[in-house]
Amino acid sequence: MSTTPFSPKTTRTILSGALLALTLGGCLRSELDRPADAADCGAGEAVTVEGRTYCVFKQSVVIENGFSCPMPGHALTTRPPIGVCGPPRADGHPLPSPVLDDIDREMRDREPDLYMDICIGSDPCGAGLVCQSRRCVVPLEDDQDDDGVSDAQDNCPEEPNPDQADADGDGTGDACDTMPGTCRIDADCGPTGGCVRGLCESLGPGDADADGDGTPDAVDNCPDTPNPDQLDSDRDGIGDACEGVVCRTDDDCAQGQMCADTACVAR
Repeated sequence: MSTTPFSPKTTRTILSGALLALTLGGCLRSELDRPADAADCGAGEAVTVEGRTYCVFKQSVVIENGFSCPMPGHALTTRPPIGVCGPPRADGHPLPSPVLDDIDREMRDREPDLYMDICIGSDPCGAGLVCQSRRCVVPLEDDQDDDGVSDAQDNCPEEPNPDQADADGDGTGDACDTMPGTCRIDADCGPTGGCVRGLCESLGPGDADADGDGTPDAVDNCPDTPNPDQLDSDRDGIGDACEGVVCRTDDDCAQGQMCADTACVAR
């Protein structure tokens, strides 16, 4: 097998081209990979963590329209009260919390007013305070689940549920409701539901059942008093339950009493 040797001039040209390509590639790569420095951050502040420098901006600057990180290829991670520009992670996720915590601590030392009542990572709050959602707050004396709602007003006093969600409106929060959808009256089922035999159901026009006895108000002879049997002894269209009818026979009365004119009296 024979080879054709390059002339000295051709060899120099190839080597020069290769060197130029390596140099340009290295410059582009180093521009993306190199840490920021104070001059790169513009209106932001340079903060160094584990040998890498990040550009940190106050939230008021970050939320302005058209904001972009000053360093080419850097991505913005926001966590009030700051936004942090740094090289994106390989997985595309924001900066890890430990790095953000260290940046927060450095910024807190520089501008303590910016971090008033904000707790960072596992840092303790001041005396008598607890950390809830990155805020140092005074704990409620009667809030055993530490969800920020006092036990007297908490619909799940032993289960944290700061949103107090109660889908069936029965007074027991969703977080601790073992029988969601149970009810006593229509009011327990919210504005679009009704109580039918102890369960919340979606009601259409004319289906409302205010007393929850399973008979729609439109045909209930006692719409405000539960009377699933709909008894109407005198057949006047008003149920016994809301006419003051206590008894119909002696068997309806206690021992030693008898039924007289729908009322129980002593024998």
